[in-house]
Amino acid sequence: MKMTFQGREFQFWQYRVSHGELLVRSPKHGNDLLNVDLMFVGVEYVDLPRFLPGLELDNAADDDISRAAERLGQPVDRREVFVLQCQDRRHIVVAGVLQVAESDMEIFESPFE
Repeated sequence: MKMTFQGREFQFWQYRVSHGELLVRSPKHGNDLLNVDLMFVGVEYVDLPRFLPGLELDNAADDDISRAAERLGQPVDRREVFVLQCQDRRHIVVAGVLQVAESDMEIFESPFE
């Protein structure tokens, strides 16, 4: 799943340990009237900085799969490794599901509540 988000600024927004839910958000701002939310459910591993400049979603390469398996200490399913590329760095999230959505929620509202 390759996706580009031209002109949007993303941040590691929220993580709920109890439900393994992760929110990466580009908040509405200026001419952008909607948030862009990347919602991960069933999160097993996260390797993300707070700010994610130039974020693109990319398909997991063999190196990404190997790195995820090494970090978790167990094999991982390729379909559960999501790559968030920021400039020249590849960050990974291992999760059961990723949903990309737009919303008009206020800054502290969560799609998980």
